[in-house]
Amino acid sequence: MRTILTILAIAGVVVTGTMVSPAVVTAQESDTQTITSCTTITEPGVYALGNDITNTSADSCIQIESGDVVLDGEGHSLTGDGDGVAVDVTAHEERNQDPYVNVTVRDLQVESWGTGLEFVNTRNATASDVTVTDADIGVRAGSSTAHLPGYDATAHGTTVVDSTVRDVGYGVVGEISNDVEVVDNTVAEYDDVGVRLDVVSNSSFSGNEIVGSNESRDAAIRLGATEDPYDDGSHDNVIESNRIVDSIVDVDLERDSVTRNRVVRNDVTRGGIHVSGSRGPATRTVVAGNELTDSSIDVVLASGVTVEENVLTNPGAAPDESIRLNDAGPVTVRNNSITGASTGILIEHLSKENTVVDNTVTDSDVGVTIQEDSVNNTVEGNTIANNGNGVEISLVDSYEDGTNYVRGNDIVDNENGVFVEATDQPLVVESNQISDNENGIKVQASAVCSAGAEGAELLSVHGNTLADNAAYGVLNENGDVLNATGNFWGASDGPSSADDADAPFEDPVTGELANGSGTAVSEDPNAAGQSNVHFDSWLQQPPEDAGAGNESAS
Repeated sequence: MRTILTILAIAGVVVTGTMVSPAVVTAQESDTQTITSCTTITEPGVYALGNDITNTSADSCIQIESGDVVLDGEGHSLTGDGDGVAVDVTAHEERNQDPYVNVTVRDLQVESWGTGLEFVNTRNATASDVTVTDADIGVRAGSSTAHLPGYDATAHGTTVVDSTVRDVGYGVVGEISNDVEVVDNTVAEYDDVGVRLDVVSNSSFSGNEIVGSNESRDAAIRLGATEDPYDDGSHDNVIESNRIVDSIVDVDLERDSVTRNRVVRNDVTRGGIHVSGSRGPATRTVVAGNELTDSSIDVVLASGVTVEENVLTNPGAAPDESIRLNDAGPVTVRNNSITGASTGILIEHLSKENTVVDNTVTDSDVGVTIQEDSVNNTVEGNTIANNGNGVEISLVDSYEDGTNYVRGNDIVDNENGVFVEATDQPLVVESNQISDNENGIKVQASAVCSAGAEGAELLSVHGNTLADNAAYGVLNENGDVLNATGNFWGASDGPSSADDADAPFEDPVTGELANGSGTAVSEDPNAAGQSNVHFDSWLQQPPEDAGAGNESAS
């Protein structure tokens, strides 16, 4: 047998034995140029740092004025004196320079500059495996602001990936840009904002770890739009699957052009998600599927927002409220799970036309609160259990007329199922399961018209199941009679009277006695032997049973 030895030298590769194809090396890679000091790159190609560079004089250390450039730091560092730009990739609008396309900066350490990396008027620029420390701005991608006629100054397709930015004022800044991707980075120890997005569209911010200060809770990510008349706002962005600690996600809706943005599946600890701005057109902002620990979701002065399928758990220092609507609406809050809050869901201060539906609130001081001039809100289909007060209403001196609805909820195992501190607007409590509470419904100081008075009732309690409440089905501490006809009291023979020498109490309208075996009604403190709850007629079966009807036991 004949042995053949083949020696092949191609592109510096020596192979013995069987012939194989050589590795493919691009012309750019084979022509890598080494940089050993600050310089300006004006031609396409691959450039690599040959050593660390310290600069204390130039405005920028490496200036790139060409497309199709790769700057490979090879792990080396650029160290400045706190001013200037370490790597500056700027196509100058005033010089009518075409945008620079396909510029990559990778594997580079940057320390002590005004700005670490800056991409201005670029297309498809990338910062990968870059570390920036001790800077005013870590990485900035955006456009120039001269807005000369005919010049497209918007930055397109910037990617910041697998990089670390810490000890900065702003971590990553995107301005007047679209198709930006900020992915799998670490941003920490920032003074102002971790990731600031101003007039950015069709962009994705995902997989980042952003750690702020527990004392200040600065914005981890802030999305908004300036008053610049040349922009078209911040829209169609996704903030997804980030880990955020001691900081908040801030979506600023001050301008109508901030719309169709999504904050989804983030993990937030000791911070929150804040959506605020203008009561203008619906913004179609979605906050969904996030997991928040000792954190809150705030919707302030905003409309067209959906808050859904979030999990808010508060094992430590709970915020004042887990989900708060302040001067907001219409907003939809649905399918959220809240545990251990001071207030699970708060609707306050001129909030109107909001829907709170299919949520679960447990082990909180208060499940849901409506207060401070908030009208035309609906709390429906929720499970509200093991709280202090299940639903709490406190409206005084409302600016607008309207009706609030509490209906179709499962309100169980609370101290008070529904607690009405005050209301000067109609409140409808209907078709709820209000059971196993200390008091089913407690009316403290509500302005309620008596059953025989002219005008509409302010508090309407009908079609509910008021069963197995330990003290009272309805405890009315107000001077007016409460109309609570058409409810099921847990027994076919109707409500009982509280344990009192004057029991059983008479219905204040019909005279029917509350001598059934159901949950109790309260006595009128000004009329011995008479209830201040108009309970007759009542339902003989739970209202959800077919054919229960609205029959009186008398």
